Amino acid sequence: MLKGIKVKESCNSTVCIVESFTDEIKIRIRENLNSICHGRGKVHRKSKLYSYERTLKDFLDRYEKKTSKQKTGMIGELLSHIIILDVFTNLQSVNPYFNMEEKNVKKGFDLVLVDESENNKLWITEVKAGRLGKLTNSRRKNNSLLSIAKNDLNTRLNENDQHLWQNAINGAMVSMKNSNLRSEIVDILEENLDDAYEDESSSTDKNVILTTVLFNDIRDVIKLKDVVSFATNTENENIFADIMVISVQKNTLEKVVEFLRSEVKI
Repeated sequence: MLKGIKVKESCNSTVCIVESFTDEIKIRIRENLNSICHGRGKVHRKSKLYSYERTLKDFLDRYEKKTSKQKTGMIGELLSHIIILDVFTNLQSVNPYFNMEEKNVKKGFDLVLVDESENNKLWITEVKAGRLGKLTNSRRKNNSLLSIAKNDLNTRLNENDQHLWQNAINGAMVSMKNSNLRSEIVDILEENLDDAYEDESSSTDKNVILTTVLFNDIRDVIKLKDVVSFATNTENENIFADIMVISVQKNTLEKVVEFLRSEVKI
């Protein structure tokens, strides 16, 4: 477990509070930024295009051109990659953060994760990040972010969008080094692509992880019981096959951005 992060869990619900942006978290970002952004399959090839230094500059180039809301989303999604894969060591990512076709972050699912310990169970992950804004406390804001994540993912998984699954397939092809596992995951994703082609897409046979990253004073902390309540209510709606809910809270995003900028070698 990364130092500086306090984790509370109950059944299918997890709350991660970033109490301090520690050196250990910074090291984990250094070690994983290029594989998160490009996929392990590409990074494994050792091209300078996928080095940490080049990836860092590319990330910041994308970041600086975004709106304030988009910047919050980018840092939130980066933290979710780092934290989820640290807390849930049985999971691995099978899609890259960067879009492969243009200088942007990818279009499609925020994260596609596989659990080899459960017969390659596939988890479609939606990440929503935000600051407190007009809402009065962390509980209300986090519940709002969770609701948006649930509704957005429910909509997309039922709308027969072939591009979502094609992007997921392309992502898996570049992200995974293990050819046997890659083949199995691509087969699963292609089944979903076929369903979309036949206008038979459904959220009810998909496993999902609803993830929020809230940037707000951790003295007003997210409560595990509220996350559990949201997960239970969502389960009772029977709109997904299986569900996990993960909520992350950190005081601000500025220290993360300052760290990334300080890493660029002049």
